[in-house]
Amino acid sequence: MPVHTTWENSEQPIIRYTFTDPWTWDHFYAALEQGRQLREACGLPTINIIVDVSGSRHLCDGAMSHFGGLFRRGIAGETAIDSIVVFGANQFMLSVANVLTRVYPIVARQIRFVPSVDQAYAFLRQKDVTP
Repeated sequence: MPVHTTWENSEQPIIRYTFTDPWTWDHFYAALEQGRQLREACGLPTINIIVDVSGSRHLCDGAMSHFGGLFRRGIAGETAIDSIVVFGANQFMLSVANVLTRVYPIVARQIRFVPSVDQAYAFLRQKDVTP
């Protein structure tokens, strides 16, 4: 599956989404549904998300519309999700993210973009959510 959803570790406070090319919006939304099911089944009040886009060099057509729709509906602002840390984004992805965080300020408070998985862990360690 081009968008893989799994728990990051056995403690289950972090869901990891891994993108590999080629992926579609259908893959994306199926992965979100899997993540929702994992969140609901774990029983934790909040979780964190790590998104690995290092294996993807593109965004599908309509990225602004799809992500904007998610943010308008409050997916990023969901109280069950504390932080979303994205690593491996290319310059185009970062530019799209920059526009979205200006249009949807709640996204800027919740989502962080970092260059590597080590920096994603470091950010979450500062928040005391990783070992």
